Amino acid sequence: SNHTKVLIDGIDVSDPSNPNRSFDFGQMLTTDIDRIEVLRGPQSGLYGADALGGVIVIYTKAGKGPPKATGMVEGGSFGTFNQAASISGGTDRYNYSFNVSHFRADDTPVTPFDLLPPGTIAHGNRYDNWTYSTKIGVDVTKDVAVNFVARYTDATLYFTGNPGDNLSRSDFDQFYTRGEVVWTTLGGNLTNYFGVNYANLQTDNTSASYGNSSNDGERVKYDWRSVLRVAPGYTIVTGAEHQNEQLDTPALFAEEWNRAGFAELQSEIFRNFFLVANVRYDDNENFGGHTTWRVAPAYVIDATGTKLKGSVGTAFKAPTLSQRFQDFPPYFFGNPDLAPEESLGMDAGFEQAVLGGRAQFGATYFYNDITNLIDSNATYTSYANVGRAKTSGVEVFASADITESLRVRADYTYTEATNEITHTELLRRPRNKASLSAGWTPYDPLLLTASLVYIGETADIDRATYANVTQPGFTLVNVAADYKLKDGVFVSRIENWGEGPLYALSPRVVSVLGYGRILETSHDLENAHQRQRGDRALDCLDRRSEHRWQLGLRMCRAACSGCRARWRKNEKRRRPDADHCGLALEPDRWLRDSQLSDYRGFLCLGRSHWRRERCCVLWRAGGHRIRGSIGSCSGWRVSSGVRCI
Repeated sequence: SNHTKVLIDGIDVSDPSNPNRSFDFGQMLTTDIDRIEVLRGPQSGLYGADALGGVIVIYTKAGKGPPKATGMVEGGSFGTFNQAASISGGTDRYNYSFNVSHFRADDTPVTPFDLLPPGTIAHGNRYDNWTYSTKIGVDVTKDVAVNFVARYTDATLYFTGNPGDNLSRSDFDQFYTRGEVVWTTLGGNLTNYFGVNYANLQTDNTSASYGNSSNDGERVKYDWRSVLRVAPGYTIVTGAEHQNEQLDTPALFAEEWNRAGFAELQSEIFRNFFLVANVRYDDNENFGGHTTWRVAPAYVIDATGTKLKGSVGTAFKAPTLSQRFQDFPPYFFGNPDLAPEESLGMDAGFEQAVLGGRAQFGATYFYNDITNLIDSNATYTSYANVGRAKTSGVEVFASADITESLRVRADYTYTEATNEITHTELLRRPRNKASLSAGWTPYDPLLLTASLVYIGETADIDRATYANVTQPGFTLVNVAADYKLKDGVFVSRIENWGEGPLYALSPRVVSVLGYGRILETSHDLENAHQRQRGDRALDCLDRRSEHRWQLGLRMCRAACSGCRARWRKNEKRRRPDADHCGLALEPDRWLRDSQLSDYRGFLCLGRSHWRRERCCVLWRAGGHRIRGSIGSCSGWRVSSGVRCI
């Protein structure tokens, strides 16, 4: 996880106070999450340090439509009790969303019985989390918008460090916020983003065995990004940022600054051949300058529905403040002379559509060479750049709409991850991973979903003897039912079936202030197939991510079972099956779904409201109206959408 950068609404949420500067997903509640994007491979050419393995971009829900209040209550095994509530709404000029979530689990078993000494009672973990978040956007003028997001988490974990131990305690206080001004000019061809980010993460630990400790990490970041459309099919993205990080403990205070500038070209060199290239320079107070880059070409064969793609790039991870300056425990010392970890990565693959787009399959080969890995030195007294690792493998997938109401998908990944110094497998990297998922709507109010995930054997270290061992593989089964009632939605799901399942029943209700009850789902379940029914707008906007675009196409195909519009090459129909889809499209505003520019897949609509029909042309990019993003679209609402296939 320390080789993956995590952003929530544009905020770097990694923890400057922990040794790896990683993000703790265990403290994140998901009830206000709108969508998650995963950018794989080296991404430092655009996102900077920590992006060796990729970037996870998380967007929270934005308000839209009439004011409404939502609520959720969920209970299950292990003393699990969840609640969430929100108030949201929006118009063409503003949007707002206020959320509060609570998660509690009173007795979660974590210690295997075979590790317990005879006569010892197992202590289950207890966890309590309150999370508050808000997202606000205002169009000050037709060319200037102001956005604000904030998120605060207050969590407590009671846990056992070793079999038979009494419970220790960790308290987490996490606060993230970002303010942003968006200025559009040059007839909509140039958009500037000016932002200020702040993150503060504090952890307090209380343990009878190891004593008490406290870590406080803080990050302030100023950034500017410019998106310039220089010609049809050519977009240039430039930006700069200044960041300051701090680590504060009872025994240490350390800080450092980092400055960076970057540029990216998104282009269609010739018809159906696309190229994205970027470069970035980071200047760090302690380890100096570092340059990274990435090149990603793609070619689409219209006649066969084939997409060929590849990428090659570099990335780095800066040593953390803890690794350089913190001496803990007393015999282990920081190393201020550490150099950044570096990687060179590449991938190549294809995606193929068949049966008129009702089925797709594809495969991708990937390779990464990581050098200067930071690990303990030979005497286990400090850190040193002693490691080197290689990872390579193949990912394959296949998905199909069996019928209009049944969709299935299968994925498989084979990975070889090797420590090049010891010539052994890297820990906890399974060679084989596979998944199978399905979504079925037997009749309109009911949606049934199921998924099966298999994780193969992994190399590990025995927690009692510290000897090298091979952990056996396991299988995870999840099933869920979603039935829409008159006044809301009722969900029943079973997770980890056969492995100590979590049973959950959760009634969810949506009300619109002043309008009584409406038939609309307000939740976002874990499985993407929950979106099949098209009850809510699916955001298929892609920004710099081929993978996200393909995911958007698949999700929208699932949501589009009722829409019969067919877009053909060079077709100029103004209203594709308008009576059913309820959309008035401007034919000269459509960009081909294969285009890899920053605004690939956008449509311009007039100001008439979108009728909530089951069609996969969607409005609002993440809940925000974007002005002037495509040439003459200045002042129009720009939709992030895809055609019905």
